[in-house]
Amino acid sequence: MSRSSVRTQVDLDRVGRALGEHFKTDLVVVVGSQSVLVGWPEAPVLMRTSNEIDAYPANFKQWEALPANEGLEASEEIAAIFGALSSFSETHGFYIDGVDSSTAVLHKDWSKRAVFRDVASYGKTVTIIAPSVEDMAVSKLIRLVEKDRGWLTSCHETRPFEKENLLRLVSETTERSEIVANVKSFLDTLPDKKPYRTPTIEEIPNHDPETHCVTISGREGALFVRAWDARYGLYNKVDNHLGPAVVTKEDKLYFLDGKKYPYDEWLNQPRVVATRENANDGQSEDFTLPKFR
Repeated sequence: MSRSSVRTQVDLDRVGRALGEHFKTDLVVVVGSQSVLVGWPEAPVLMRTSNEIDAYPANFKQWEALPANEGLEASEEIAAIFGALSSFSETHGFYIDGVDSSTAVLHKDWSKRAVFRDVASYGKTVTIIAPSVEDMAVSKLIRLVEKDRGWLTSCHETRPFEKENLLRLVSETTERSEIVANVKSFLDTLPDKKPYRTPTIEEIPNHDPETHCVTISGREGALFVRAWDARYGLYNKVDNHLGPAVVTKEDKLYFLDGKKYPYDEWLNQPRVVATRENANDGQSEDFTLPKFR
């Protein structure tokens, strides 16, 4: 077992498997500094230095509502089984800090920009979801304790922030003017650099913006359409009944509720058939590949 305090995606995957199996869920949320491991595993060492990973099962409310768990809190369960001084911590050299959806102060639309990682776990797949680096930066700017300053400074050195956009997101997340002023003062101390930007897409496949969102994976060079999951209050399953749900520079793939279908089978699924029948132009399945730049 390594006693390094620098976390890696191997550690992240252990968190996904551990919480997924214990809480019988296929979706685990990671917040805090180590959320960077989901979309940027090679981030600077300072950003990945921690003895803990903050995480919770997306189904924590449903788990707590079970009769067998009356009076229990998922965060306390995590602390007891996977927390500091646990056998998990002794074995793997870090611990899971049990949190919940209210722990990190995040922008209301953070899940539309979230990053995802699928982990094989005991014969099933557990998806780990985390705020984008930008959204985690917003959370840290609002708190802005000393370790947050170090994390933010290290991030800006490698992937410079678009400071005006960060300040806008902070203003939309907190109504406290003194916090916004403090954030502006801190951002002004960061050197002006050309902002880092993830790939953008000029054209996207048709989808229902009321129930779905589009996320871009810079590492994979792919676009994903995901459906809103009211159970967890998150965009979750790869899904699109109006067109491709996964698009790369070379291909487009069709999913419903997380399940991949060959195009001809996808066309014959009830949701798709109903959509095509109600479409005025009868061309709801025809889409060009998006243009990446």
